[in-house]
Amino acid sequence: MLKARVLTAVALLMVLLPALFRAPQWLWVAVGLLVVAVAAWEWGRLLNAPASHQKGFAVFFVLLCLVLGLLDPASVGMGGSRDNPYVTL
Repeated sequence: MLKARVLTAVALLMVLLPALFRAPQWLWVAVGLLVVAVAAWEWGRLLNAPASHQKGFAVFFVLLCLVLGLLDPASVGMGGSRDNPYVTL
């Protein structure tokens, strides 16, 4: 069990670190959405939800992130104006 966790951590670091320091912005967004999808799917597994609901959680949260990014691109680092008085960070 520990071996599988270590291999998973190494694989994730191999994807995350190059994306963090060298990837273009669109690729970083894609990696972030992948992380959100996997986390939502795992959350569904922790809830003992049926497989269709697990996939639904992943799709829902990825779409939620995309919508929030389209509504206020500056809040997710995708340009736009930071002078929006309705955004509080």
